[in-house]
Amino acid sequence: MISIKKMRIFQILLLVLAFTLSNCTSNEYDLKSVNTEITVGGDSLTFPIGKTKKILLGSLLDGQSTDILKKSQSGAYLLQLKDSTAVNVPTLSPVSFSIAPISITPISTNFATVQIPAFQISPVNISSNLPFPTIDFSAFTIAPIYSTFNKVIDLSSPSQVKKQFKVNGSNKSRSQLSDFSTGLIKYHDQETISQSLVFNYPTELKKINTIFLKNNTVTLSINKTDINDLGFTTQNDTINFKIDFPPEYVLSSNVGSGTKIVGSSFIIEKAVQSATQGVYTATFKIDKLDMSAWNQSLGSLIYSKDIPYSIDYSFIGTTSNPALINATPRIIITLTSAPSIDDMDILTNDFLVTVPGGSNPINQVIPIPPEISSVNSLTFDNGANLQLNIADPGITPFTFKAGNCIIQLPQKFIFKPFEGDPSIKLDLSLDNISKLPKNILTIPYNQLFGIKNIGISGMTINQSVPTGSSSITLSDNLSYSIVGLNVASQAIKVNAINSMTGKTINVVGTISGLTISNTNVVTNSISIDVPDQSTNVDINQFVSNDVKTIYSFTLRTPSALTFNIGINGIPTAIDSLFFRDYTIQFPSFLKFKAGDVDAQNRLILNGGFKVVNGFTKALTIQNIDFGVNGIALVNGVFNLHQPVTMTGSVYIKGANLNSNDLSTVIISPIVTIGSMSIAQITGKISTTIQPISQNIPINLPSFLSSGASVLDIVNPVMTLEIGNTMGIPVNLDLTLTPKKGGIVQTAGIINTNKINIAPASVLGQTTWSRYWISNSCKGFSAGFDTINVPLPNLLKSIPDQILISAVPTITGDKQTIDLSSSNNMLNLKYSVSVPLSFGKDFVIQYIDTIADLQKSLADILKYAHQVDIIAIVENSIPLELSLEATALNSSKGVISGVTISSPDKIKSGNADGTAQTSKITISLSESSTGALQLLDALKLKISAKSNSTVAGLALNSNQYITLELRVRIPKGITINPSSTK
Repeated sequence: MISIKKMRIFQILLLVLAFTLSNCTSNEYDLKSVNTEITVGGDSLTFPIGKTKKILLGSLLDGQSTDILKKSQSGAYLLQLKDSTAVNVPTLSPVSFSIAPISITPISTNFATVQIPAFQISPVNISSNLPFPTIDFSAFTIAPIYSTFNKVIDLSSPSQVKKQFKVNGSNKSRSQLSDFSTGLIKYHDQETISQSLVFNYPTELKKINTIFLKNNTVTLSINKTDINDLGFTTQNDTINFKIDFPPEYVLSSNVGSGTKIVGSSFIIEKAVQSATQGVYTATFKIDKLDMSAWNQSLGSLIYSKDIPYSIDYSFIGTTSNPALINATPRIIITLTSAPSIDDMDILTNDFLVTVPGGSNPINQVIPIPPEISSVNSLTFDNGANLQLNIADPGITPFTFKAGNCIIQLPQKFIFKPFEGDPSIKLDLSLDNISKLPKNILTIPYNQLFGIKNIGISGMTINQSVPTGSSSITLSDNLSYSIVGLNVASQAIKVNAINSMTGKTINVVGTISGLTISNTNVVTNSISIDVPDQSTNVDINQFVSNDVKTIYSFTLRTPSALTFNIGINGIPTAIDSLFFRDYTIQFPSFLKFKAGDVDAQNRLILNGGFKVVNGFTKALTIQNIDFGVNGIALVNGVFNLHQPVTMTGSVYIKGANLNSNDLSTVIISPIVTIGSMSIAQITGKISTTIQPISQNIPINLPSFLSSGASVLDIVNPVMTLEIGNTMGIPVNLDLTLTPKKGGIVQTAGIINTNKINIAPASVLGQTTWSRYWISNSCKGFSAGFDTINVPLPNLLKSIPDQILISAVPTITGDKQTIDLSSSNNMLNLKYSVSVPLSFGKDFVIQYIDTIADLQKSLADILKYAHQVDIIAIVENSIPLELSLEATALNSSKGVISGVTISSPDKIKSGNADGTAQTSKITISLSESSTGALQLLDALKLKISAKSNSTVAGLALNSNQYITLELRVRIPKGITINPSSTK
């Protein structure tokens, strides 16, 4: 029995023949319902054989023994080749080298002059207003003088005298008189003016001595126009006037005819007036009021006086008009003045001036040498001094009568006893609470102004120097208060005392000469001058001819750089030496452990060490880095010449030492660099990586590789994964060469140089570069880079092997390699996946032979001269099938008398996966009588192809074919059923 499970897909039609021409029954067919009746009708005899179940493609292909045939999870079939290979890269020989200790010529130096830094405290400046009182006399006014009256003069009064005159030299009778005179007429009158002053004194005012006036002119006006207007022929007027002021009034500056001042009286005597002068005017001034004798005991000025004045007016007139004798003309007398107070001479009381106190904080930064950690007290050289300067505010003619200025000097200073006026007291006793000197300076009023110098012997500080600082801040205070400051009584003008506003008391404290001679912690900071030094780091080491440039290298284990200093010539009393910013500048290519040096690759030393032990400082070199330009190697030799410089100073701390006690000091520095074993080099590496070459055998199923088959594969994919354990980027020139029977299939060669292999992220560990190589790069996997090449050409000729050739080339100017790693290699993984989906040029030819037909068909063939095999085929496989058959005899020779027709093609499945039905007929007929009886074998040539309708569809395990078979004998047969032969 023939097992279909082991048959290929293209043998299905051969099975039809086998079942038609044999009496065997296959388990793959359902024959329980076979109709065994013999139908004779027309010119043919038909035997219905039966119909198969669906023959699934999976049941035919899954049993194939070909290793490269795979089935995906979706059921689609593909051919898959996988393999891997590795290329070892020659390792550079490990490099270790040592640098001889770098000895520096011993330094001979001397101690510098002992210099304790002096410091200066900024001057203290305190100012307070001196609140002098002011006298306000704006309310103190002098009443104006204004007195006026009209007086009628009766010319016919009894006092008149008439006298006859001769006319033309002869005496005439009284009735004939032509001119006569009137007078002497005298007029006398008097008036009184009242004056008063009231003024309440401020407490500072004791007495007013003198009141000075301004606008103080007094004007007397006598208007006799009425008399002048009467028209006397001749007229003689005389004025006498007197005003008697109290004795307190002081008069001056009289102006006017006949005027004079006698004592406190203003007098006009016989001031003759002409007939043409209508108004007589006279003036004088009241300069001041002398109140010194006036009683002012009640703290106020109350003054009231009457001022009388009188006038005598005399008149003689000549007229020829008798009517004038009875005339009554008027004279108008006016006395005016509007004085005001200009100033006063006063006598003040003793008065108290309340002066506000003043204070000025002292916050002074004091530089402290770095060797001092705390300062308890300082002692200064002679000359340290506090100078107090209290300037005279200028209150002359006033003088102070009592009071003291109490100054709180800075308490942290230790002052010397005050040397000067013994009335000035300096209290230096200790305060019971603060334990600091009281430092209270008391200056009496009569010694207040001027300069006072107070010597300073030292300071009590008791402060620690903050960590990392080279100074402390002195916080102290200078303040003062003035108590009981009394100003003595003084005769002074009011305007003078009022001008004393804005007077101030200024206290300026200047501290100078603070040169330190000693402290109670340490005495002096004594510097040692250290000349600048320079030496070199020299390296001459063969590394490898494969290394052209070194950018950096790391060490297998860190190397120690040790800096040693030995000291000689230090007195035994000095046990320690201290660095002050001693700076060692290392070459920039040395990369130290974090924290060993600063950002400029400097070791800056501050701090001390024991002289007996010397100084040792170890630094850790972790790698070497020559920057972006690197350092070129000549014939693989690493040659380096770089300086190490040292600059700075050192100092000592000691007690009671003079520089004379110190002699020459010998300083011997040594720089030692430990052995360096290079682990990794980053540089320009020029090593050779051997090409990769590997043959991949292609064991295709015979139904794909036999005959004139052409594999038109639609979308084959090659994945390439290259693992790199080195820090070297590589470009891979990849060539895929198909071979068939040892012959290169030129048309199918694939080449690409687009494969770039990334360097390892971590040396010794694999970093993968992944490429997806195909003709369309559709559906590529994540994490892959794509390369488009005509990959179907590789398989079109159905090669039996593929030669993979890869030529690696190092790329870039900077690579990293681990000298000690034995794992420097490239790992190559490749996979070729060929989905069984075929293009329109796909053709497979399969040739096979079914033999030994005589054993089962001899009885039928001797009765028939023609046999038709009719097959109704339902096909969902996307391949179009055709069949050719040749009749062979038992010697495998072609039977010339048997003709086999070429059947119609079996239609491929539809593009949507549904089946198509085809009816084919294969006719075997003999052209020579008895030729059909010779049939022993059928040679079959089966062709399968993918037409344009279904090109590209994949073969799937669920695709199927079914056969409904009939055998027809067109010319019939004659059978005797009862015959046993």
